[in-house]
Amino acid sequence: MGAVFSRMEVKKIRRRVRTWHRGRAERGAAPRGHRAFGWTDDGIIADGREKALIIKAVEDLLAGKSQGTVLREWLEKGVKTPQGNDWSRASLRKMLMNPRLCGWRMIKGEIIEVDGKPVVGEWEPIITPEQSQAIRALYEARLGKAVTSAGVVGTLARDHREHKHLLSGILRCGRILPDGTMCGARLRVVNNRKQGTYRYYCKDKTQGGCGRLSRRGEKLDEFISEAVLAKLEERSVRRRKKVQPWPGQQELEQWEEAMQELRDRFRKRRISNSFYFDEVERLETDINRLRTERQRYLLTAEQAATDLSDIRRRWYSETDEDRLDLAQKRTYIRECFSAVIVHPAGKGHGSRGTFDPDLIEPVWREG
Repeated sequence: MGAVFSRMEVKKIRRRVRTWHRGRAERGAAPRGHRAFGWTDDGIIADGREKALIIKAVEDLLAGKSQGTVLREWLEKGVKTPQGNDWSRASLRKMLMNPRLCGWRMIKGEIIEVDGKPVVGEWEPIITPEQSQAIRALYEARLGKAVTSAGVVGTLARDHREHKHLLSGILRCGRILPDGTMCGARLRVVNNRKQGTYRYYCKDKTQGGCGRLSRRGEKLDEFISEAVLAKLEERSVRRRKKVQPWPGQQELEQWEEAMQELRDRFRKRRISNSFYFDEVERLETDINRLRTERQRYLLTAEQAATDLSDIRRRWYSETDEDRLDLAQKRTYIRECFSAVIVHPAGKGHGSRGTFDPDLIEPVWREG
């Protein structure tokens, strides 16, 4: 009997602790425990240096920079976690996806809501809710996506690893095979260390290519860069004008109001348990679907609002802090092209100084 009563008392204590934490969260009180990156020890006031690092990381990621590049920059600057450890991919991702950055309260992965609206905490926010949702959409869009012949499926195709050349995995072999079909294999890169140059080439037959096409890398990079810059400069003003409020906001609010009304009726014991849980499951499915659509739309809006007026200067800038890194350039290229087909130039022409742009066939994306 003593053991039974002890277990009952432990359950009561756990329930009281959960209720206490939940109450603090619904009041917007700052979480307790270790200091969170971005704030001082009190958890209320933002730390100036760490706040600037977070803001720049968010802006860079939304502009197309890879997480690996951001992580490398932090490690080079000696940025540490609040516990004094080096940042890893997992810890950086977890920190940037935390809605606490925009002032929202969360417990065990759940954003606390009151009357269908996120609870705003008492601490100083570092980024906007729109930026926070865009970052979450960016990371969630990477889950379960596969690389196809047209690029990565998702809002924007982004790199998961660091590339050393601008067009790796984007160029396609355009040589026509004996059966009348196009080779279509991805071009690889080979470096000539003695001359300090590199070439894009088609892999041999044993690896799925034809092995009969090669082209100077610097010429291709320059041509595609100019084509992308011209397209982005043309789109910049038009894209910003097209961004409108998310069209599904009213529908989402209606479902959230229906969920709140259902909870109120259940709390007052006006509906049965079976009816309540069946309806909650149905409503949660629709609400989660709409919230995911909203996050993706906000991500697109954030990317469309990116200032492209000086993109040409940043593309060729000589300063590391100002210049677009390779991952950002590749993001813009993949946004413009599904692929770039390189047609054969004839024996020996691929290595000569002349360059024929008519043998390069960009496959543009719509929009």
